[in-house]
Amino acid sequence: MTPAVKARVSMTMLGSLLHGLVMVVTCFIVPLAMDSNIWPIAGVFWCVLCVPVAAVFGAIVGWLLRKRSMAVAMTVTVITAAALAVAAGAIIMNNR
Repeated sequence: MTPAVKARVSMTMLGSLLHGLVMVVTCFIVPLAMDSNIWPIAGVFWCVLCVPVAAVFGAIVGWLLRKRSMAVAMTVTVITAAALAVAAGAIIMNNR
């Protein structure tokens, strides 16, 4: 593989991984913060629903930013992951 292809794959995977991991943490922290008695079950339930969407969204963000500098790409990726986590956290809290 050429260096350009490796960079595209790695940025796509990095965006997917970052968004997925942030969503996993969000799916378990929000039910725990709500003092839910079944927070492990709720965390798994929300992970099954949210993590695939977040991973695909992260892959798209990584693919779109593959030709930008690493600093710009990581900043945008972290901001979009945080925004997605806040939105998912609000949805989880409203579905009590």
